[in-house]
Amino acid sequence: MVRASARLALYRRWLPRAVLLGALAGLVACGPGPPERLAFAALGNTGTGGLAQRAVGRSMAATGRDQGLDFVLLLGDNFRRHGVADEDDPQWTHKFVDAYPEDGLPVPFYAVAGNRDHRGSLAALTGYDGDGRWRMPALWYRFDETLADGRSATFIGLDTPSLRRGDAVAREQTDWLVRTLAALEPGWLIVFAHDPLIQVGGARDPDLAHLLALLQRHGLDLYLSGEQTVLALQRDAAGALHVASGAGAMMIDLPPAPGVLALVPRQGFAHVRLDALGLELRFIDRDGNVRHRTVSREPHDGERG
Repeated sequence: MVRASARLALYRRWLPRAVLLGALAGLVACGPGPPERLAFAALGNTGTGGLAQRAVGRSMAATGRDQGLDFVLLLGDNFRRHGVADEDDPQWTHKFVDAYPEDGLPVPFYAVAGNRDHRGSLAALTGYDGDGRWRMPALWYRFDETLADGRSATFIGLDTPSLRRGDAVAREQTDWLVRTLAALEPGWLIVFAHDPLIQVGGARDPDLAHLLALLQRHGLDLYLSGEQTVLALQRDAAGALHVASGAGAMMIDLPPAPGVLALVPRQGFAHVRLDALGLELRFIDRDGNVRHRTVSREPHDGERG
């Protein structure tokens, strides 16, 4: 009788622990599921190392804490003037690492090159490993995310300075893009690059006209560029959003223009959230103020699926 009581007491003591361990093992086996919401920031013309760049970085970190931030898109001219000389260039420290401290922004930074970055070492941009947050596997590349509702979000980073030259490198990149777009599944298509396809005010870049038509045909949802030092939003004839977000460290004050849905004369960045309800875009300035908000409900799948 004593032995039975002892066994019962032992059973009662260890059962809750066994249940907890089993539950934890199940969580480990299953792993985390797709996120309910995907949030990212986008900004270009950042590479000054000055006070304005750091103020925008602090605003971005605060937004991440309050609203969520999974990664950042850097839209070119990441190192102003003449790019970086090599992977040991001190600009890496004061124009990236110190400008976006890891304790406030512990997220990946996916970068594309601008025309000023092209003046330096492109190999250093794609080969840098001094800070694990820097992500630039090639001059043009793709990465994908999946949301909890099953929708995919494809992100394509392009090297528009080389596309504008129209040389052999441009043809190689265009061939890659055509193959990539043809293989896409239905979902969100987000393209980020340095040069805009549509300037603020509506002017088209003749060197990139073929790119706009190609992306529209395959269901472009959002195109983010960083060449113009402003925060501005437009829609093209197919309904895609075109965002100029080049006010990461400097700005110009443009007058209102026909077709421009939002124009913010402040340094800042674009903050985008994707979830089951759609795409939400906000412009947030260096002081953390939301200057504009718009929502797009459904992806444009185009010639996919």
